[in-house]
Amino acid sequence: MKTLNIITPCCRPSNLKFLLESIQASEETKINWYVIYDKEIKPAQNISNLHNSISIIEHAMDVKSVSGNNLRNWALNQITEGFVYFLDDDNIFNPNFWSFFDSFEQNRFYSFLIEFTPAQNIVIRKFENQWHLFTAGTTKDSKRVKITRSGMQTFELAMKSYPELLKTVPLYENHLYPCNPKVDHIDSSMCCVDRNLIGDSRFKETAYNADGIFLEEVFLKSIDNFIYIDEYLGYYNYLNKLNS
Repeated sequence: MKTLNIITPCCRPSNLKFLLESIQASEETKINWYVIYDKEIKPAQNISNLHNSISIIEHAMDVKSVSGNNLRNWALNQITEGFVYFLDDDNIFNPNFWSFFDSFEQNRFYSFLIEFTPAQNIVIRKFENQWHLFTAGTTKDSKRVKITRSGMQTFELAMKSYPELLKTVPLYENHLYPCNPKVDHIDSSMCCVDRNLIGDSRFKETAYNADGIFLEEVFLKSIDNFIYIDEYLGYYNYLNKLNS
């Protein structure tokens, strides 16, 4: 039986029911879901009783985190085998993930594309004398919207409101590079990694881009075991955008 360890740093416990609903594993997959609550966050009520076939491990931290980094590290320290997937509490599983996961091989680092849903907000701003597309709420370079097959739909929706910019906004195709994970160009929702390949790598607890640093480190030491899947198997901040 294959094991998938899901790690969710949590500061929004009301979202957990949506994450749980998106876990649609086959009977051949054992699911361990680690829900780690940030300091002063009240745990969700009765979540451990909502799904009999999923092992839900809850833990409350007594130290405040930066971007949930020490919460992820706590979970990694508990896990000894199986695949690891980081599912933040503003995101859910893409249904496509499960059909591919059934064919995942042990001791592999898998990466794949993620979808920006049509409901997500797109902000167009002038930045360093150029027009750019950003996900709502940020002007950081690492969060520029990736315009690909599904992203084009989002781009076209944005352009209905800003038709005069259609020819002046640069398209940052593949600004996120799941085929070559590097810091500031990868998101944790794009990767599913065998625990054996992670070894003693951990998130830098005070770094806001710790996910990219961590994934690049794991990628470089397991490059011979790396497989890129050119399919949309994840989402980007799905719940955050739908609720914004």
